[in-house]
Amino acid sequence: MLLETALPAETSVDTPVQLPTLLIVGEPGGLRVAREVLIELELGWEVIFASSAAEAHAIPAVRNVDVILVDLGNPHVDGAELVDSLHTKLPRTPIVLMSAPYGVGIALEAVRKGATNHFPRDLLGTEPAAVLDTLRAAADQHRRRTQATARLDGQSFEFTLDNDPAEVPAVVGRLAEAAVEVGLCDRPTARRIGVAVEEAILNGIVHGNLEVSSDLRQLGEGAYHCQIQTRRGQSPYFERRVRLTARLSRTEATFVVQDEGRGFDVSRIPDPTDPDDLFRVGGRGILLMRSFMTAVQFADRGTRVTLVKRRP
Repeated sequence: MLLETALPAETSVDTPVQLPTLLIVGEPGGLRVAREVLIELELGWEVIFASSAAEAHAIPAVRNVDVILVDLGNPHVDGAELVDSLHTKLPRTPIVLMSAPYGVGIALEAVRKGATNHFPRDLLGTEPAAVLDTLRAAADQHRRRTQATARLDGQSFEFTLDNDPAEVPAVVGRLAEAAVEVGLCDRPTARRIGVAVEEAILNGIVHGNLEVSSDLRQLGEGAYHCQIQTRRGQSPYFERRVRLTARLSRTEATFVVQDEGRGFDVSRIPDPTDPDDLFRVGGRGILLMRSFMTAVQFADRGTRVTLVKRRP
């Protein structure tokens, strides 16, 4: 891994400064070209180079990165897959692409997987100022967002959901992101929070509003999903909604999921850890909720579930 730093001419080495950090991932020869252009034009940033996906993933673990520039002309790196993995690991860090000739298809796929912008590789030689403007704009946006997040004490959400399971992942993803934004937890923990909330919402939709029993699932997945689809268009099921409220802070998150079904007796739910139920299809939603959350409480005949996650 090659590390180079370009300091503004007026900066004293004795004065601590917090420079924006640019991580460039690409082929070593191309990296030298990029380095010369960036330093020649006095970008004034700390510039870090990585020539492999492994190096690119290791750097954010030890330092903050403001912008990632991926050279799609590197034959040793699958650009779209690298963008996908970096965006998953650092979803709020802008990724800018430097596309090779005839690499439009790869660039479009990488944008679909999380890149925020791209420019052709030869633009470094023909219009380097435009490249710098692109990088500076991405870094400024990232810095402003980071500064605002650092002052964020909490977030609140209210959702009203139709009985469509396909809508649930987007809502859950937003809530998991909020858990990280407010400083409640890290991303792996946020994903577990998301799983618990998703199970609560799906239970409210399927077993609450649509009144589709888990027993039907034991007879076959086809019959189970067919009844879900059928009841989504039938009265009184399709008029019902699931309402979700969430309050997140640095120390605690509370999620309340309310359905409009007839309710159920929580004590009669089969225990998925019971040897007699080990091969039962489904029925593990409440187990996951209780495993991943600090507290889980049911009220109103089971139509309302409150999930609480506290910071250790």
